[in-house]
Amino acid sequence: MVASADRRPPASTDVATPSYLPLVLVNLATLFSAIGNGIAIVVLPWLVLERTGRATDAAIVAAQQPFHYSCRACSQGPSSTNSDVVERR
Repeated sequence: MVASADRRPPASTDVATPSYLPLVLVNLATLFSAIGNGIAIVVLPWLVLERTGRATDAAIVAAQQPFHYSCRACSQGPSSTNSDVVERR
């Protein structure tokens, strides 16, 4: 007869495997955001052109969009990657 202590599985010495799900989800969110921004860059001036019929108004909307993105990026401060590096020091 085999003792009951011999039936137990050996203690696990494996290191926990990392979960890549959060990384995949962040990358998917970034991808969908970039797709939406790309669509908006094309569609908004086109919509203004269709509604007003004036190319000048569409050009104003198209010229304004890069300023919007750069102002938003400047107001958000350092990215999380940079702040993680600074906090680790």
